[in-house]
Amino acid sequence: MTERRHLHPSRSHAFGNNGNGRTPSDQGCYRCCACYRFSDPAPAEHEPDAEPVPLVYTVQEAADALRIGYSTMKEYLRSGEIPSFKLGSRRLVAGEDLADWIRAQVTRGAA
Repeated sequence: MTERRHLHPSRSHAFGNNGNGRTPSDQGCYRCCACYRFSDPAPAEHEPDAEPVPLVYTVQEAADALRIGYSTMKEYLRSGEIPSFKLGSRRLVAGEDLADWIRAQVTRGAA
């Protein structure tokens, strides 16, 4: 994140300490004077980042992601309702397949 800088660093502000141990001029002046119009844009509001969808899930990870039991997840995989594949001896679920299945459940529930 870029830090705001005063366009007039020699100018002292009469606002003093703002309670966090730093003066407004230490933080940049966008809150205390008009030169903010000529400096960097204000930082965007913090938005929680969506967690990226993993490429693959193990059976247990997929069950945890759906907040269902392991045996229920195995039943969905056995029936083919949720697509899966084997890699060696491990059964895996593609992240996109799981996301598509969730979208289908939401669509089915909305209808």
